[in-house]
Amino acid sequence: MKLNKNTKIIGLVMLPILLAAVVFVLFFSVQTPKISVEPTSFDFGFVEKEKGTANHEFEVKNIGNADLEILTTSTSCGCTTAKLGKNILKPGESTALTVSFDPNFHKEPEGSFERVVYIKSNDPENKEIEVTIFVKGII
Repeated sequence: MKLNKNTKIIGLVMLPILLAAVVFVLFFSVQTPKISVEPTSFDFGFVEKEKGTANHEFEVKNIGNADLEILTTSTSCGCTTAKLGKNILKPGESTALTVSFDPNFHKEPEGSFERVVYIKSNDPENKEIEVTIFVKGII
């Protein structure tokens, strides 16, 4: 069978389109976890020493299409702790991250300050994310 000039041109045009379609499908079918935290910060305002520890709950969610594993959580100061409900989240699943600030742990600075929670995971785009709490002062 002999191909005419138009058939060859159509074949040359279609080949790159077909290859691009295959690459597109392969690229978007990759299974990856993706972490999301809501909200990313919280303002405790003024914290009363006599009332003790102040707590706030954040939502950690896997918005990816593969299991998300929370590897570690840590904080910028011993006065702040972070407790995660669970460490492995399936796609679409979420868990609570309870952040606690203890105004009696040590003498805090005068005025406003912030503390940070660091969350390390297997999300390839966000290996570590941060959640920040703000305190206007200790009363």
